Amino acid sequence: IYNAGGAITHTAVSTLAGDIYQNDGTFVGGNVSLALAGSLDIENGTFTAPSAAFSLTGDFVHNGGTFAHNDGTVVFNGDGAQSISGANTFFNLTLANSSESDKVDASGSTLVVANLLRVQDGTFLSASDYHDVQIDAGAVLELSGDITVSGNWTNHGTLVHNDHAVTLDGGNQFIAGSTTFYDLTKNVSSAATSSGRCRVNAKDSPSGNSTGNVSSTLAKPRVRP
Repeated sequence: IYNAGGAITHTAVSTLAGDIYQNDGTFVGGNVSLALAGSLDIENGTFTAPSAAFSLTGDFVHNGGTFAHNDGTVVFNGDGAQSISGANTFFNLTLANSSESDKVDASGSTLVVANLLRVQDGTFLSASDYHDVQIDAGAVLELSGDITVSGNWTNHGTLVHNDHAVTLDGGNQFIAGSTTFYDLTKNVSSAATSSGRCRVNAKDSPSGNSTGNVSSTLAKPRVRP
């Protein structure tokens, strides 16, 4: 894409075989889906994703310019190794990579997921700032560094913590499923208020080094202001 004088507007459901390389201009995604059988490389200009699903089987490279999520969902659905690089904010991010051995690697990215991170299939390697986190059965979230979660945590798959910490820094939050944490912290503005509660479902048993009001099963839960 090189369109210094105007914009390319996406208005129809599309499947593209190959890569998108943007070096200038503006790409405006519509309210219909875009499937990319390849990689997206943003070097300059502005790429606004569709407000519907935008899926890609290759890499997401962001070296310059602007990526705007448009409140849409970005889906990584390749069958081999994929990567995310650069500073990126996604609205919804879904990992649905079918490889049994390769990963979607975002360890080289400064990554924010503003709404929902869903690890639906495969392994996602990341250290990021998330809102809601959902790990489906058979899927793996592997940490390459500490993470923060401002929404809810639902895990029916596997968390590989690699000795990294998870900090819950939202208001009222809950933990569902079965998770082994290395270090779990619940941050609140004041231990005397109810705005920083964290509810753990009765059948769930988080384990690891934990601080915060997370469960009566934890020894002397503490709240970190």
